[in-house]
Amino acid sequence: MVLPIVFFISAFCWFSVVVNGQCDGTLEKFVDELPIPPTIHLRNGNTTAIYISQFTQKLHRDLPPTKLWGYQGTYPGPTIDTRSNEQITVQWVNKLPSTPLFSVPNATRTIVHLHGGHVPPASDGYPTNHYGPGEARTNVYPNKQDAATLWYHDHTNENTRVNVYIGMAGLYIIRDAQELSLKLPSGKYEIPLVIQDRNFDADGQLSYFSDFPPDPNYVGETILVNGKVWPFINVEPTVYRFRLLNGANNRFFTVSLSNGASFTQIGGDQGFLPKAVSLTSILLSNAERADVLIDFSSMKGQKIVLQNSASAPNYPGGNPPDPCTSANVLQFVVANDVTCDESCPLMNLPAVIKPRPDLRSKKISMVRNLTLDTKFGGFLLDNKMFTDPISERPVIGTTEIWNFISNTFMAHPIHLHLVHFHIVGRQELNRKRFEQTGEIQLGDSIPIPPNEQGPKDTVRVDSQGVTSIQIDFTDYTGLYVWHCHMLEHEDYMMMRPYEVVKAA
Repeated sequence: MVLPIVFFISAFCWFSVVVNGQCDGTLEKFVDELPIPPTIHLRNGNTTAIYISQFTQKLHRDLPPTKLWGYQGTYPGPTIDTRSNEQITVQWVNKLPSTPLFSVPNATRTIVHLHGGHVPPASDGYPTNHYGPGEARTNVYPNKQDAATLWYHDHTNENTRVNVYIGMAGLYIIRDAQELSLKLPSGKYEIPLVIQDRNFDADGQLSYFSDFPPDPNYVGETILVNGKVWPFINVEPTVYRFRLLNGANNRFFTVSLSNGASFTQIGGDQGFLPKAVSLTSILLSNAERADVLIDFSSMKGQKIVLQNSASAPNYPGGNPPDPCTSANVLQFVVANDVTCDESCPLMNLPAVIKPRPDLRSKKISMVRNLTLDTKFGGFLLDNKMFTDPISERPVIGTTEIWNFISNTFMAHPIHLHLVHFHIVGRQELNRKRFEQTGEIQLGDSIPIPPNEQGPKDTVRVDSQGVTSIQIDFTDYTGLYVWHCHMLEHEDYMMMRPYEVVKAA
């Protein structure tokens, strides 16, 4: 089969020019207040219907309403807030119109995946199980996992990139007794931050290269948080909890505060870190999350920008972020006084939040070497396409090591459905020898940063290196997928099925 060559095309309709230190031709930043998505609270045995439809929403003061597709008529979709070990049921109802926003395969079909969810295969959102307007799917979420920030999004085969780009994503928060015992900032002091990038045309509508094959270099230059372009948020001089999600299709984010202040990361993809980590920046590849505390008590009266310094596309290559556009995320406007008085949140964390399990005590039943490859103008996993026969069949109740061997020139975020895992190693790879002989010759070990030592479901696999993860396969057998979470890569070959099977 002859596969088409991908042409790298990007079209931006908002251009930035710096003149005398001022940005010209861009939307004005920090004029819209950060919106907070509505919350649906679901407890044990609850069932709800969530509608997938077309609607319009103002994404910036100076833009007309933008046409979007999403959940419950809001972008991002509503945050589902639930409890560990309390089963809930969601009926996802496709009420999309027959005419797509972009001309792509399966344009009006959809399937919802709970990213990070430990769920039976029938409720996982397998990419080819998509369904059309007027149809619905009912998913059962047992929530048999610890407190964590998950998210849900469309996962339609070959069309995930477009459906997420036009609005189909939302947060899913699981809470448990341990989290509640920590007395973390809550209510108005707990803020979700869904960070994405988009482009707009001259009419204020989303602009996207929607042809197939996808453009693996496509990134947006306009940054949105919770569905607003470069918003601001008013905060009090006290401690806040922020749940960060990199919900972008392709762009990595390295976030920091413009005043150089540090913040405290307490959690990642699948819940709490072993110990709180003080940082001045956090790198988030696509789909990764960070649970962060920021103490504004010493910043009274200041305006502080959450900045981005990650280059794009093809991190760590690509171009540095534009100081007029993609280098900015949102602005914190710190008040001079608090309203909480004695009830203000405190930075009062235990020395150990959640002990890291003794990974060395586990019996490893299988070690798999899996390559990330550049082929056919795109990328492959283990030199195989999505439609090739299944080659990974882990046995339920066992533990495996998966070594991701990157033979590409960029970092890729690799996500496994169903499971959570721990990073157990990163090492340099002698790429020349690997290309010539297939031999895996490892170089120096690269320390795993403290903020990546908690349980994860998405891991950044750096270029020309080997990243190793340890996985327990528990509870469910059946068909799942693993894939790159740069959505343009996922939609064009960089996804593989795997099947959890019973012991022979």
